[in-house]
Amino acid sequence: MSSDLQRIGGIAALIEAALYVTGFAMFLTVLDPAGYVGHAKKVAFLADNQVALFIANLLIYVVFGVVLVVLVLALHARLKNEAPAIMR
Repeated sequence: MSSDLQRIGGIAALIEAALYVTGFAMFLTVLDPAGYVGHAKKVAFLADNQVALFIANLLIYVVFGVVLVVLVLALHARLKNEAPAIMR
């Protein structure tokens, strides 16, 4: 059971890294309103890209948070025997 949890924790860490990179890539490419000058044009840009913004926020906040729970559980299981003072 413990080795399965460690494996799942490792996969969760890799998923976290991929989500982090994907989120930054989306905000630097698809969701970059650099060419839009003025508040009204930026708001119009965000309204036009509402689906992309929703997907980006879903990935970097909701999915990241769910996967983070798995990673924390795996780290806790690993550290509770090796460093019990820290795990209190």
